[in-house]
Amino acid sequence: MSELDYEIDVSHTQLTSQPSSNTVLFKHNSISTAVNPGECPGAVVEIIALKGQFIEGSVTPPIEHLIISLRDGEKELKTTPTDKQGKYRFGPIPTGVKYEVWTEKAGYVLEKDDKNPNNFKAFKLAEVAVRVIDGEGVSLPGVILSLSGGRYKSNNRTDDNGIFSFIGLSPGKHYLKAIMKEYEFTPSASVEVNVREGVREDVIVTGSRVAYSCMGRVVSLSGDASTGALPCSVTVRAEGDATGACSNTEESAQAEGGSGYFRVKGLKPGCSYHIDLSVGQTDSVPTAYRVSPQSIQISMDREDMDVGSFILMESSTQSDLTVFIDTQTEYLSTLKVILTKEGSSVPIQSISPGNSKVVFITGLPKDNQGYRLFLETSLSKKLYDYSSSDEVLFSADQPSRAINLKFHTQLRTDMEYEVKESSILALILVMLTTLAVFNKHKIMSLVSQQLQ
Repeated sequence: MSELDYEIDVSHTQLTSQPSSNTVLFKHNSISTAVNPGECPGAVVEIIALKGQFIEGSVTPPIEHLIISLRDGEKELKTTPTDKQGKYRFGPIPTGVKYEVWTEKAGYVLEKDDKNPNNFKAFKLAEVAVRVIDGEGVSLPGVILSLSGGRYKSNNRTDDNGIFSFIGLSPGKHYLKAIMKEYEFTPSASVEVNVREGVREDVIVTGSRVAYSCMGRVVSLSGDASTGALPCSVTVRAEGDATGACSNTEESAQAEGGSGYFRVKGLKPGCSYHIDLSVGQTDSVPTAYRVSPQSIQISMDREDMDVGSFILMESSTQSDLTVFIDTQTEYLSTLKVILTKEGSSVPIQSISPGNSKVVFITGLPKDNQGYRLFLETSLSKKLYDYSSSDEVLFSADQPSRAINLKFHTQLRTDMEYEVKESSILALILVMLTTLAVFNKHKIMSLVSQQLQ
């Protein structure tokens, strides 16, 4: 470290020193000292200089007045402009800190040099303008255009005029690909575009239609858009016939929430399809729905097709039964309608018909499970001749069902003979008792004589 001496004419009571230099740093930017103008104070101020560092670089090709930012992480410390030769310099600045330089300019790509991160390479941005048309020269809107090259990648759609421009591109090879359902594009592979600095490249892509769409609407019974009223999604599916080139093909689309309209794309000409609906259900929305018609079959040609409307109806989650009893009226009061699970003897419901030959069973869950329905009677088999009543096995898979149950019986024949014989014996016993009452004196006299 070297020392320098300075002499200053002191004519004030307060002395402030503010050292500066283009080559060194100072420990203190400003030093204040109190002095007596009438005295010679000697050495009253000590200024300590420190060695700093310099950061310098350049922009190629040169860009004058380009603002370069010196940063410590995300914090901007200083800025400086480039000169006519595109050069800049920061310093002196403190050592022991990891600095970074950064810059930007509209219409340019500025990349750091791999060998020296303080130098920048400047490229004036280029443009690739793409127009997509069909075989007759008609613009195709909504085509997805994918452009990639180096670190650049962008996906965008053509506007109503079939045009989109990629701007702000770096020079070099880029690859363009057009994508839209129902169309094939020429060339089918990616188009190589050699992007030149500051130059607009015009590219024309031609598309040919190879598939078509079917359109329609999902409505409720009231005519409103079903998806606007129901808290569930509706998917429209088009499944190809199981034979020929269209087998194992399926396309689908969501019905629009606000209108119920749908469009299923990608259907091939010459193929037949079954169109049906899939109604989404969740734990919070377990309601089931019925669709009419259940499906529509179409044959596609080289044009879009309107398939009309699907009607969506809320389906009951219960299965109701109407039971018709075929029997004599006098036996109705002895009967019960019994409902059990198939294979079980435990009744789920037991209903007395009273004086009616029709019984309604409601609240049975529509769970596609098997059930058994039969009649049970309180008549004694000793007096009545009947076999076990009809039983019907069914599955609870419909909202409603009608079932017929028969019960026919009659008084047993052998019991009639037993009744007749018992009646004759009782009559004889009554007659003998009556004769004994009216001739009791004679009977008692005869009994006395026999005892003597």
